[in-house]
Amino acid sequence: MRKIMIVDDETLVRIGMQTIIDWEKEGYLLTGVYSSGEEALEAVHAHPPDVIMTDIRMKGMDGFALIDAVKKKYPRVQFIILSSYEDFEYTRQAIRKGVHDYIPKHRMEPADLLQILNSLTYKEETGPAVDPLLAEKEELLEKAGEPGCVLNAAHFPLLYNSLMAKGGEIRWIRMTCMSEDKTIGASVRKAFHALAAELLGRWKQVELLGIRGDALEGLAVYPEMGEEPPEELTGRLFNELDQNIREKLNLRTVLGASRRFALAGFQPLLARQEAEAASGRFFYDGSGVYRAEDAAAGTLTEEKRYALYKTAKQLIASDRFEAFNEAWFRRVKEEAGAQPTLSEWHGFADMMHTLLLDMLIDKYQLQEAAIQSHMERLQVSLAKIKGAQTFNGFGAGMMEMITGMKAVSAELQQERGWIRKISEWLESRYTGPVRLEDAAECVNFSTGYFSQRFHQETGMVFTDYVAQLRIRKAIDLMRTTGYSTEEIAHRVGFVNANYFVRVFKKVTGRTLSEFKNQAKEPES
Repeated sequence: MRKIMIVDDETLVRIGMQTIIDWEKEGYLLTGVYSSGEEALEAVHAHPPDVIMTDIRMKGMDGFALIDAVKKKYPRVQFIILSSYEDFEYTRQAIRKGVHDYIPKHRMEPADLLQILNSLTYKEETGPAVDPLLAEKEELLEKAGEPGCVLNAAHFPLLYNSLMAKGGEIRWIRMTCMSEDKTIGASVRKAFHALAAELLGRWKQVELLGIRGDALEGLAVYPEMGEEPPEELTGRLFNELDQNIREKLNLRTVLGASRRFALAGFQPLLARQEAEAASGRFFYDGSGVYRAEDAAAGTLTEEKRYALYKTAKQLIASDRFEAFNEAWFRRVKEEAGAQPTLSEWHGFADMMHTLLLDMLIDKYQLQEAAIQSHMERLQVSLAKIKGAQTFNGFGAGMMEMITGMKAVSAELQQERGWIRKISEWLESRYTGPVRLEDAAECVNFSTGYFSQRFHQETGMVFTDYVAQLRIRKAIDLMRTTGYSTEEIAHRVGFVNANYFVRVFKKVTGRTLSEFKNQAKEPES
């Protein structure tokens, strides 16, 4: 994998260069991003890259001076100039210094840059393929979730010694971004990671480990217990991050931190869990720095969670949507000593979605196509809920889902009013001839439309529905009277007993004789 270094004194250009291309996917390793020639030259001495993309005009050591210094010691390193200045003099100087190409950085297209990089003739490797310290950090980030992982000199010698040189105690820290009014896309989050990594890379008391999920994770190092107030380092880190992130990306920062642990024998599993739980409190209070020792006490017990589930189910089953906000939703947060995590709230949202779907199936007996049609609007609400980054936003999404369900329920009640009317109509007419045309006329439908809608809503054709109704009535008569088969058949609307017997077996799966014999058997 070819190694690339970026040097530019404009923050947004550095962020853009990191995010404009998926470097690893394209076969390149981005080894460093620097804001000055001096920083870049120091990094080159440690691990020379294959290509340096550098600005020309920078304070201190400019791009041309950087090229001269690198080429003296690392002649295999190739250069691409990034500049806002397009006059011929700069181009001529770049060509004289052996620069491969010259790109106006504010008009650069990813395809053009990749074409240039892919066209380079790479010589033998100019340094180690993998930075050993970086490899240890990546390994720690990957294994930190395992109970047996220990950060010590035996397993992570370079990282451990680097931390020991800075102090004896550490916190696990986790940085994410949030927005009050918009969903954060993958490209914006990538820009946040790039800028946050660059800013924190300047702090000697911070060892960045890498990106996990949506978060940038690392370790904050403290000299001695009590030498620095517990909140001071993380507070200063947050302040610098938040100010720059707001100015450059119009986002806010969330920094979660574990308690301080002794570096000797440090086991990262608990610390990572503490940092993640602490950062999750932004859901209630927004952007800020959250430390494990300041976390609100308590969480929802299984008993409380089950009680909330039962209440929700009862309210939904009884269509008491208006009372939902007062009787259930706000009660969750107000439970004494409880502050559910973001994942718990997402669990509540999934639970609500399932309960509402079950209600549609159980109460209205809808077929799959009808269920899908009515649930589409609720899927939109669920997506909004899962994307909410604040408690207020989550609450608004939940109430939107409830309001949507209320509307769906009202529509279904109105739509199924004609089914109830047909049911009542059949109750008064099943003993005599029942025609499809008469049923359709009863609810002002055409015969064809009635037949189609009836099948969609009940899952049965109209004649089968009538047959089942008549057989149910016949069974009631057999159990409560001593009427003969002929008399029962006549009373429930069948023209003769033989036809009644055939329909009885079709509907119940048993012959009339089998049914009567089973009915006579005493209960054991």
